[in-house]
Amino acid sequence: MAGGALWVVSLTVAGFAFGNITWVNDNLTAVIMGIIVLSLVPGIVAWLQERHRAKAGA
Repeated sequence: MAGGALWVVSLTVAGFAFGNITWVNDNLTAVIMGIIVLSLVPGIVAWLQERHRAKAGA
């Protein structure tokens, strides 16, 4: 429960802090798209590595 509470509080504080930055507020769509792209990168890298390993082993 403590971890969940810390997660909620930390994300709320981070959202408040970043929401008060003028550039972030003016470019919210770009910031959200950047977060989405960054969260997809590890999966894409893992997929490419596995694909490369499969070709090398074949």
